Amino acid sequence: SLPPEIPVFHLVRAVHMAGRCIDCGLCEDACPAGIPLRLLYRKVNEITQDLFDYRTGADQNQSPFNVLGDQVTLEPKPIQLDNEA
Repeated sequence: SLPPEIPVFHLVRAVHMAGRCIDCGLCEDACPAGIPLRLLYRKVNEITQDLFDYRTGADQNQSPFNVLGDQVTLEPKPIQLDNEA
């Protein structure tokens, strides 16, 4: 069957790949429909980088969790129910 008019799978994958894609081109080579996936992934990556001011791999000491705020820990926080507030 033909791909849908709106390539939802590729748009969702582009968002998922933002900040992870190394621009190797294998996805585009493997795409039987000839979709310019590298262009799509590059554009979504640029938007993500501008939005969060984070460049993947640019600083080895910068954690990807820094985009969430200054005090980020991986320790679980206690669950507070609405009726306990």
